[in-house]
Amino acid sequence: MIERLRTLRLLPLALAVTLITATFAHARDPGWLNDELVVRGDYFRAMMVAYDDFSKQLAESTKGPNKEFSDHMSRIENYNFKVAAGPARYVVWITPRMSDDYPVIFGGQGTYILDAQTFKVLEKHFSK
Repeated sequence: MIERLRTLRLLPLALAVTLITATFAHARDPGWLNDELVVRGDYFRAMMVAYDDFSKQLAESTKGPNKEFSDHMSRIENYNFKVAAGPARYVVWITPRMSDDYPVIFGGQGTYILDAQTFKVLEKHFSK
């Protein structure tokens, strides 16, 4: 009897696992690069605050003579984000991502220090 109760208690979990597995079956397709990416909400907010300011800097700095490169550098998907959290601050690093078209990129990085409570930008630094 106890064994049957344990089985019944685990039934919803087994159904949930089956449903999740079926839902994400596409993730096993070799055409997908990543199965999963989890970003904490506070890290995501810190990245969005930093990128909001960074995109304004990009608008000014990507007005160079090489329009193709400027267009490449003006898109968020061509950057990597790294976030670290301390007791009172977040640090967000934004760096250009290398690609086949641009295997080496000098400059174009931003570093932001944000208040952990308000998410206001306390400091920002850019490389040229």
